[in-house]
Amino acid sequence: MQFRKGAAVLLLTGCGSAGAETVMIAHQGMLVDSLPRARVAHLFMGRETALPDGTPVTPLIVAGTALENFAQDVLGKSSDEVRQHWARLTFKGLGVPPRMVSAAEANARVARTPGAIAVIDRRDVGPHVKIIRVYSRKVSAPDRGIGDRRRGAAAPSGVAG
Repeated sequence: MQFRKGAAVLLLTGCGSAGAETVMIAHQGMLVDSLPRARVAHLFMGRETALPDGTPVTPLIVAGTALENFAQDVLGKSSDEVRQHWARLTFKGLGVPPRMVSAAEANARVARTPGAIAVIDRRDVGPHVKIIRVYSRKVSAPDRGIGDRRRGAAAPSGVAG
């Protein structure tokens, strides 16, 4: 297959130990330049399956340091907890975990597959990608969904309780 130039990459700012930075690479068709950390976590934990523009996402993870850093810094879990989460979902038939691939395979798949995203060490990123920022943000009250309301909190106007 042929590579497409300019796939997107998501820099997981603050990730990494001993100078290693973890990034998330994505196909060039990705329309966003940054994503909130919570959305990235939801994409990799199977809670969301598409980008804000509706593009279906196929997550990939390069095992090793990238997985460890990503699990700890973005998901707030150990890599073992992430594996256990996916084992439960797979057993129940509720999802398929992100595929574990080599750095070279991650670069190749992302470059040729719309909607593909991958967590990878920055030093392993190929030439066909760009950096996209992951940021932290608090969800304000108007952004909360029905399932996000705290117990006892009033429902937003126009939403049945």
